[in-house]
Amino acid sequence: MEAGLVIFIIFGLGIAAFCFFMAWKSFQKKKIDIEKYSAIYSGIFKHTEGLPLASGVQVELFYSKEKITFKKDQQDIVLECDRIIDMDTIFGKDVASKAATGAIAGKMIGGGLTGAAIGALATSTLYFVITYKKDGEMSYILLDTALSGSISQKITKDFKANNHREATTIEL
Repeated sequence: MEAGLVIFIIFGLGIAAFCFFMAWKSFQKKKIDIEKYSAIYSGIFKHTEGLPLASGVQVELFYSKEKITFKKDQQDIVLECDRIIDMDTIFGKDVASKAATGAIAGKMIGGGLTGAAIGALATSTLYFVITYKKDGEMSYILLDTALSGSISQKITKDFKANNHREATTIEL
């Protein structure tokens, strides 16, 4: 009986040591990435629309005062902060209703969301919406925040506090 308990304890300690090692290794990799991108905040999001990636893939986001870097595997997609018009965190039901009129967070989005994106939006899910200028037109990136916690709200707060833009006029 005691030999079984000793084996169980040794096995349990081995598993705990392995889990600790893997967590430490993951933390070290994350720390290197944060330093590489000079990030203030970082998080993992599920891409919905707007990036040259498949819908539904996980993407790492690194936010600094100068740029946002989206990382998927070995690919980096960079959006300079001076091109960003606005960013907000919105419930899925709000995104879907605003998409019908082509507006998100009070900003006009060229053509609104596509029908596929509207159909995929869960009403209780929070989405991180980044509105930016691309080739003189308004564009947006839509990310599901389920994997990131409150990081999108912290990024939004920092962006709005540090990026003062002149008011834009949208002609209809």
